[in-house]
Amino acid sequence: MITFEYILIDGVNDHPSEARLLADRARNLRAKINLIPYNSVEGLPWKRPSESVQEEFLSILRERGVAATIRREKGHDIDAACGQLRRRIAVATSPDHIDQKGIARVEAPE
Repeated sequence: MITFEYILIDGVNDHPSEARLLADRARNLRAKINLIPYNSVEGLPWKRPSESVQEEFLSILRERGVAATIRREKGHDIDAACGQLRRRIAVATSPDHIDQKGIARVEAPE
């Protein structure tokens, strides 16, 4: 079975029309869809869709006969989910964040 990993991004690809299009393509391939809500990352413009939008997207897929799930990870609420820590570490270890002793300076988010 083919599985599509589909990252839901608020206002980018989470509209019901996109769910219907994805459902039609997945159904033709007999594929499963694993919806992955985007983990918002400080400094990047994208956002995670609301849970109601995620659930509506899932419902449309299922109503059209597609096996679909939503990945429910932990940690996004404290900026510790997949992708969130990587950016913070990359910024902290860039040359302009390292002091003369080689210690990374990381400022807490406001």
